Amino acid sequence: MEDRGCHVSVIISSYNRASQLSNALDALCTQQGGVSYEVVVVDNNSTDSTAAVVESRRLLHPHLRYVFEPRQGLPFARNTGVMAAQASILAFTDDDVVVGPE
Repeated sequence: MEDRGCHVSVIISSYNRASQLSNALDALCTQQGGVSYEVVVVDNNSTDSTAAVVESRRLLHPHLRYVFEPRQGLPFARNTGVMAAQASILAFTDDDVVVGPE
């Protein structure tokens, strides 16, 4: 894994929790800590509007990325997120967590 312009990759796995994912993404995409980062959302085979929630924010937040993982299960989703990550420092959070601004 090589660092391609960001210091931290925040990986968030989601399965059919689009309504909660909205708040989590809004908090993640407006961080103020001064560290360059990306947010990688791994859609773990959702049947709700998870993809649309991510897409609706991508234009405003170019550091937000969407990855689809068809095999259900947190280990599959997290491993897919690790493989998609561009930074050498990885952070994991859940789709129902609203992180602080820094």
